Parts: sequence; C-alpha cells; structure tokens
Amino acid sequence: MSHFTLNQAQEFHGLLDEFGKVYVKNQATFTASFLAGYRLILTNRK
Repeated sequence: MSHFTLNQAQEFHGLLDEFGKVYVKNQATFTASFLAGYRLILTNRK
C-alpha cells in the first residue's frame, strides 16, 4: 500500500461510492453484483 497515491485513493473511493449507489439498495441488487459471493470481515487490531 505504500504506493497508493492520493489520486488513486480518490478514484477508489469514487468507484466504491458508485458501486454502493447501484448495488447496495437492497439484498436483491447486492446479490446480482460481482461481490455477492464475498464477505468483508473486519477485526479490531491494535
């Protein structure tokens, strides 16, 4: 991640935002998305 520039971060954020507008409206639209088979597991690391 050391080569992740500010411009790349802004572009990535925009892509996530647009994905959310289209596919995270409800379960049916999310199930139709390319991320449907994946899970994001967050942990609390210190």
